[in-house]
Amino acid sequence: PYRHNKWHDPKDGWAVPLAVGGFYEVAWPAAVDFTALTLEATGLQPGEHAYVRFKHSASWGHWKVVAGGGAVKTPSVSGVPGAGLSTGAAYHDVEGRSLTVLLSGLGQEAAMVTQTVTLTPDPCPRSGCPAPEAASS
Repeated sequence: PYRHNKWHDPKDGWAVPLAVGGFYEVAWPAAVDFTALTLEATGLQPGEHAYVRFKHSASWGHWKVVAGGGAVKTPSVSGVPGAGLSTGAAYHDVEGRSLTVLLSGLGQEAAMVTQTVTLTPDPCPRSGCPAPEAASS
């Protein structure tokens, strides 16, 4: 359902209940990709967690994951993060074209604190985009 009074228009956001300890797959019809996505999790207690996996159709070089407005986290390419890590820990399955993000209650001091994670795909490799070629004279 649309989350009333949070966003100005239903197309701007949706609220979905997640059971702790669960693993959720998210995909859009016709494998449409997104250019940026923000997740908000409220109510996670210490020791509680949930995983959200996003499928994508484009061959993204890597993902930028920012938790709580902090530093950019680089998703692992070796496996799903353990439940004992903090929110924003992620795994990018390059061949399977998916990004799995951990939402975690680790370090939460109050039950109703909202955690925010922003995901942005990047077509450049982890090492960065190649320098543009100099124009020929």
